[in-house]
Amino acid sequence: MGKTNMTKTIWLGAVAYNPKVVTIWEGMRRYFHDEAHLPVEVVLFQSYEAQVMALLAQPGDVVPRIDIAWNTNLAYLQADEWSGHACRAVAMRDTDLGWMTKIVAVSGGPISTLADLKNRTLALGSRDSGHAAILPVHFLEQQGMREGRDYRALRFDSDVGKHGDTGTSEVEVVRAVLDGRADAAAIGSPFWNTVRSERLVPEGGLREIWSSPAYNHFMFTARPISTQSGSAGSPTRSQR
Repeated sequence: MGKTNMTKTIWLGAVAYNPKVVTIWEGMRRYFHDEAHLPVEVVLFQSYEAQVMALLAQPGDVVPRIDIAWNTNLAYLQADEWSGHACRAVAMRDTDLGWMTKIVAVSGGPISTLADLKNRTLALGSRDSGHAAILPVHFLEQQGMREGRDYRALRFDSDVGKHGDTGTSEVEVVRAVLDGRADAAAIGSPFWNTVRSERLVPEGGLREIWSSPAYNHFMFTARPISTQSGSAGSPTRSQR
């Protein structure tokens, strides 16, 4: 395969939720240039909302413009909605397939099934975390459990704008269960695996009482073709 013409830069956005992101994307940039022969440059943002605005920006807008965004599932939905369903999901990693939300509780405690959450407190992560807040509430409603009616929510809105990437709120919800402020906690399956593999809590201290259906997490989202020529609108002030 011959080298691609390197004259047109592809601007790719990612959110800097942790210092390690810089190292990760430096490596990704080297891969794109040296192995895929693609002229990719990476722009780091402080929030997914800012990244989505850059993905949908028009020429002349006083914001950066990117061609592809490394989006969470929530950021993809924001881009899809704000673009009038014109953005495109173009690629995913296999590690972002099959995520699940886990509800965990203290082993040997009063919570062993979802029904036991009735009139009790569920700790939830940051309000913009798909896996630790948004989807747990959604899935519980499907099970006939509604927040505020069937259970109380204790929320930890840390690192809003990062969509739960930092994992800080998941640490907080687990701590809330262990110290008795909540009866159960909603966390993502990757963090639950880390809790057990790295023994972040005493072995056997927590047990899984419920698991959600599988869903997908990160994906590369491409800007609408129409916005490249300036024919589609950027997000309105209310959408932003």
